[in-house]
Amino acid sequence: MKHEETVRLTDITQDELETIVRKHTMFRSARVGGARAILARRNLSGFNLQNYDLSYADMTGVSLNGADASGAHLDYCNFFGADLRFCNLQGAHLVRADLRGACLRGANLIAADMAGADLREGMLAGTESDGNIVPLHGDWPASEAGGADFSGANLTDAHLSGAVAVGTNFSDTTMCGCKIVSRPSGRVELCRGQS
Repeated sequence: MKHEETVRLTDITQDELETIVRKHTMFRSARVGGARAILARRNLSGFNLQNYDLSYADMTGVSLNGADASGAHLDYCNFFGADLRFCNLQGAHLVRADLRGACLRGANLIAADMAGADLREGMLAGTESDGNIVPLHGDWPASEAGGADFSGANLTDAHLSGAVAVGTNFSDTTMCGCKIVSRPSGRVELCRGQS
């Protein structure tokens, strides 16, 4: 079995996403018929999630590459190992979100509220038929230079240990109480992969 077949993301449509969001809203309101949004390993690249409320959703390994999630409420979401490259998260709420191992290369996080978010390193992997462990999203292309834009964001009490921050914009970012531990090389990084 090839790597692509082993750890492939599941495609859904924007309409299917709308149904999931509607049921998640009902779940959050404790209404009959509601269901927590489980979007783990889904391909939502280029989707519109603008102003959605998906707080507490499971988005482990999701691809939001190039998606618009500006103004979205994503508090306490699990984005472990997610592909958030070039995602528009401007003004989004990511309070205590689990972003371990997520790639934020080129993401717009201007004025995002990320208080208590976990941005430590991590990797989501699968196995090939021969038992080899492979990362879910593969290696991030070296050609995709540039870090995330956190200008004006709130990173109060965020965990950044081992994250990759090459080319990242932290101007006017609130980082009170941030936990930053550099790698042995002395670099603090905010994106897994080549820099």
